[in-house]
Amino acid sequence: MLQQIRRLSNEGLGAGRWAWLIAVRLAIVACLLAAAVVGIRGFLYGDTPVLRVGLSPSAVVVSPDGQTIYLANSDDSITRVSAATGKARRRIAISNGSPGMNAGTDSMAITPDGRTLFTTVTDAVTQASLALARVDLRAGREVGRVPVPGGVDQFVMTKDGRTLYVLSGDSALYPVDVATGRVGTAIPAPDYMLESAVSMVLSPDDATLYIATNEDGPDGSDVLSGAVTPVSLRTGAAGNSIKLGWMPSSLAITPDGRTLYAAIDGLSGIGQLAPNAVDVIDTATGRLRATLRWQAAPLYLQMAPDGKTVWVTSVVDHRVGTADDTVTGIDVATGRPGPSFSTSGWLNAYTDGPAGVAMSPDGQTLYVTMPSGLERFRLS
Repeated sequence: MLQQIRRLSNEGLGAGRWAWLIAVRLAIVACLLAAAVVGIRGFLYGDTPVLRVGLSPSAVVVSPDGQTIYLANSDDSITRVSAATGKARRRIAISNGSPGMNAGTDSMAITPDGRTLFTTVTDAVTQASLALARVDLRAGREVGRVPVPGGVDQFVMTKDGRTLYVLSGDSALYPVDVATGRVGTAIPAPDYMLESAVSMVLSPDDATLYIATNEDGPDGSDVLSGAVTPVSLRTGAAGNSIKLGWMPSSLAITPDGRTLYAAIDGLSGIGQLAPNAVDVIDTATGRLRATLRWQAAPLYLQMAPDGKTVWVTSVVDHRVGTADDTVTGIDVATGRPGPSFSTSGWLNAYTDGPAGVAMSPDGQTLYVTMPSGLERFRLS
């Protein structure tokens, strides 16, 4: 009898041991599968989760209270996204064209009271610049157009939200009254400058418009050499151009107006034609203070509200990985680049990369649009 009990006990222990071993092996397999899924997800989407919101979004802007992100979509609409939850809300239809295309960070803006959004509109077939669209954000709908002669190619808004400075599709510079939509008399900036304008930024006192161009002078002999020129918005007179050696792709200025940054994208469809760099310009002297060489082509610049950091979003077209696609901060005080964040992965490998970038009002979050959606980078 005792031997029979021992035999049954050993059989039970053996069964338990096998069950334990099976459970351990299943747990190991589950961990390996989870790691593989994480690895695949990282490969596909990069280091930062992508919010699947909007349809191939381009331009992006954040509401003054930081609670809502607005994305310009390729299907003639604007998607509202909750900054807290990352969930998309009902889209806002834009009539007869695509909003926020082809102008980088100079194509959407929200008034300081958070009530009105303005966006460029592009004809999807002809790519012509159309009238500026006005969107009532409380009603969630487009409420009118600002018919600027030649349509609107790009624009910037003054800090007080009262005036838009619009570069038309006919290469003219107009002031637009935000409240009435009335287009003022064209500002007599030089034609060569407006015809080759790439990007614009206002000085903090709204008195000077800095225009980045793909030429550096009126004779046009140095095509694609690049420059930044200050223009007085009171007189329309242009100051001395600051030659950069290559086309700038984006501008940013410190809150005190003393330092201007220009991103130099030396990469083109046929290869590296010029060194990638971020140029640092002293606005008082109109001279280059420093040139920071950049491994990946810098595309967009965003200045932190406190003026301590300028953030550089880089991209390399037709890549296979994420090593060259980064968001990197430059310390304004020291001029030294800090650590980088990687943008999206393989799903965005054969596209033109980031289409837009915007920063939260508190400077804590950077939003970057990618073909697959919206990325959020916590900066501190």
